[in-house]
Amino acid sequence: MFYYTQLQYNMLLKNVSPSNQPAIILSFFIAFPLALIIDITYIKLFCSPPPTWIFISVCFGCIFLMLKIYEWNERKKEVIRKKPMFFKNKKISIFISIFIEIISLATLFLGGPIGKFFLEQCGWVK
Repeated sequence: MFYYTQLQYNMLLKNVSPSNQPAIILSFFIAFPLALIIDITYIKLFCSPPPTWIFISVCFGCIFLMLKIYEWNERKKEVIRKKPMFFKNKKISIFISIFIEIISLATLFLGGPIGKFFLEQCGWVK
């Protein structure tokens, strides 16, 4: 996923110096669905709205993890050099990465309605 995030970053922003933004973008693609799962679990267990710090801490934790993996360990250069693919097929790799990105962004916007639905099941919101 990092390789395709880096390619999209380079394609959209031409003539920019190398930065750690693709690692940060990738961390959000991981953090949004993870935060949604944690929020739903919190609502199911405690039958109350989850505090905001859970979402924020999941996002910052994923940013730290991606920076540690790709930037601070210099793995970024290795990934860009190897050009990894899913199933050794470029078209499938592009499709899978775009699909994962769409699902990740959708979880950001679907978190509210899904959380409201589960809170209504608990009798919290009418």
